[in-house]
Amino acid sequence: MKYIKLGQLLTMLSLFSFQAVAEKLTIYTEEFPPFSYTENDKVIGASTEVIEAIMKKNGLDYQIKTYPWARSYAVVQKQKNSFIYSISRRENREKLFQWVGEIVPSKQSVFALKSRNDISVKSLEDLKNIK
Repeated sequence: MKYIKLGQLLTMLSLFSFQAVAEKLTIYTEEFPPFSYTENDKVIGASTEVIEAIMKKNGLDYQIKTYPWARSYAVVQKQKNSFIYSISRRENREKLFQWVGEIVPSKQSVFALKSRNDISVKSLEDLKNIK
Protein backbone atom coordinates (compact mmCIF):
# COMPACT_ATOMS: atom_id res chain seq x y z
CA MET A 1 0.00 0.00 0.00
CA LYS A 2 1.33 3.43 -0.94
CA TYR A 3 1.36 5.98 1.88
CA ILE A 4 1.05 9.70 1.35
CA LYS A 5 3.39 11.78 3.46
CA LEU A 6 2.06 14.74 5.44
CA GLY A 7 3.75 17.18 3.04
CA GLN A 8 1.98 15.62 0.06
CA LEU A 9 -1.31 15.73 1.93
CA LEU A 10 -0.79 19.42 2.76
CA THR A 11 -0.04 20.19 -0.89
CA MET A 12 -3.14 18.40 -2.13
CA LEU A 13 -5.35 20.18 0.38
CA SER A 14 -3.81 23.55 -0.46
CA LEU A 15 -4.95 23.10 -4.06
CA PHE A 16 -8.49 22.74 -2.75
CA SER A 17 -8.20 25.43 -0.07
CA PHE A 18 -8.24 28.49 -2.31
CA GLN A 19 -11.80 27.60 -3.36
CA ALA A 20 -13.12 27.27 0.17
CA VAL A 21 -11.07 29.91 1.97
CA ALA A 22 -13.98 32.35 2.26
CA GLU A 23 -16.22 29.85 4.01
CA LYS A 24 -15.81 28.00 7.27
CA LEU A 25 -15.18 24.30 6.82
CA THR A 26 -16.87 21.72 9.01
CA ILE A 27 -14.90 18.57 9.66
CA TYR A 28 -16.75 15.55 10.98
CA THR A 29 -15.43 12.56 12.83
CA GLU A 30 -16.47 10.07 15.48
CA GLU A 31 -15.19 8.98 18.86
CA PHE A 32 -12.48 6.63 17.60
CA PRO A 33 -9.53 6.55 20.01
CA PRO A 34 -6.61 6.95 19.53
CA PHE A 35 -7.34 8.62 16.16
CA SER A 36 -10.08 11.05 17.26
CA TYR A 37 -11.77 11.44 20.61
CA THR A 38 -13.03 14.13 22.95
CA GLU A 39 -11.13 15.08 26.08
CA ASN A 40 -12.03 18.14 28.16
CA ASP A 41 -14.50 19.28 25.47
CA LYS A 42 -11.79 19.26 22.76
CA VAL A 43 -11.38 16.77 19.91
CA ILE A 44 -7.87 15.31 20.03
CA GLY A 45 -6.03 12.24 18.76
CA ALA A 46 -3.46 11.19 16.16
CA SER A 47 -5.65 11.91 13.11
CA THR A 48 -6.98 15.12 14.63
CA GLU A 49 -3.43 16.44 15.04
CA VAL A 50 -2.79 15.93 11.31
CA ILE A 51 -6.08 17.61 10.35
CA GLU A 52 -5.36 20.61 12.60
CA ALA A 53 -1.83 20.98 11.18
CA ILE A 54 -3.24 21.03 7.64
CA MET A 55 -5.89 23.61 8.52
CA LYS A 56 -3.39 25.83 10.32
CA LYS A 57 -0.80 25.64 7.53
CA ASN A 58 -3.41 26.65 4.97
CA GLY A 59 -4.98 29.35 7.14
CA LEU A 60 -8.42 27.78 6.90
CA ASP A 61 -11.33 28.56 9.20
CA TYR A 62 -12.81 25.29 10.45
CA GLN A 63 -14.59 23.50 13.22
CA ILE A 64 -14.43 19.82 14.14
CA LYS A 65 -17.63 18.07 15.19
CA THR A 66 -17.91 14.58 16.61
CA TYR A 67 -21.06 12.58 16.02
CA PRO A 68 -21.84 8.89 15.88
CA TRP A 69 -20.32 7.45 12.71
CA ALA A 70 -23.58 7.00 10.77
CA ARG A 71 -24.55 10.63 11.34
CA SER A 72 -21.16 12.06 10.35
CA TYR A 73 -21.11 9.86 7.26
CA ALA A 74 -24.59 10.97 6.19
CA VAL A 75 -24.12 14.69 6.91
CA VAL A 76 -20.84 15.04 5.03
CA GLN A 77 -22.42 13.63 1.87
CA LYS A 78 -25.03 16.41 1.86
CA GLN A 79 -23.30 19.44 3.35
CA LYS A 80 -21.13 21.78 1.30
CA ASN A 81 -17.58 22.49 2.54
CA SER A 82 -17.48 19.48 4.82
CA PHE A 83 -14.88 16.79 5.36
CA ILE A 84 -14.82 13.50 7.22
CA TYR A 85 -12.03 11.59 8.93
CA SER A 86 -11.08 8.82 9.82
CA ILE A 87 -12.71 6.85 7.03
CA SER A 88 -11.49 3.77 5.24
CA ARG A 89 -11.29 4.01 1.49
CA ARG A 90 -13.47 1.32 -0.02
CA GLU A 91 -14.72 0.61 -3.51
CA ASN A 92 -18.35 1.46 -2.64
CA ARG A 93 -17.26 4.85 -1.24
CA GLU A 94 -14.86 5.78 -4.02
CA LYS A 95 -17.27 8.00 -5.99
CA LEU A 96 -19.00 9.48 -2.94
CA PHE A 97 -16.04 11.61 -1.87
CA GLN A 98 -13.10 13.59 -3.16
CA TRP A 99 -10.29 11.70 -1.45
CA VAL A 100 -7.39 13.77 -0.15
CA GLY A 101 -5.02 11.17 1.27
CA GLU A 102 -4.17 8.83 4.04
CA ILE A 103 -3.76 10.37 7.47
CA VAL A 104 -2.71 7.44 9.63
CA PRO A 105 -2.12 3.96 8.23
CA SER A 106 -4.09 1.27 10.03
CA LYS A 107 -5.15 -2.32 9.68
CA GLN A 108 -8.41 -3.89 10.72
CA SER A 109 -8.52 -7.13 12.67
CA VAL A 110 -11.26 -9.46 13.80
CA PHE A 111 -11.16 -11.25 17.14
CA ALA A 112 -13.28 -13.89 18.82
CA LEU A 113 -13.05 -15.55 22.19
CA LYS A 114 -11.06 -18.76 22.05
CA SER A 115 -14.00 -20.48 23.74
CA ARG A 116 -16.33 -19.64 20.79
CA ASN A 117 -16.23 -22.95 18.93
CA ASP A 118 -19.23 -21.86 16.84
CA ILE A 119 -17.13 -19.32 14.92
CA SER A 120 -14.94 -20.51 12.08
CA VAL A 121 -13.47 -17.93 9.71
CA LYS A 122 -11.34 -19.03 6.80
CA SER A 123 -12.12 -16.16 4.41
CA LEU A 124 -13.65 -12.68 4.37
CA GLU A 125 -16.83 -14.23 2.97
CA ASP A 126 -17.23 -16.18 6.25
CA LEU A 127 -17.50 -12.88 8.15
CA LYS A 128 -20.64 -11.72 6.33
CA ASN A 129 -23.02 -13.64 8.56
CA ILE A 130 -21.31 -12.82 11.85
CA LYS A 131 -22.41 -9.84 13.94
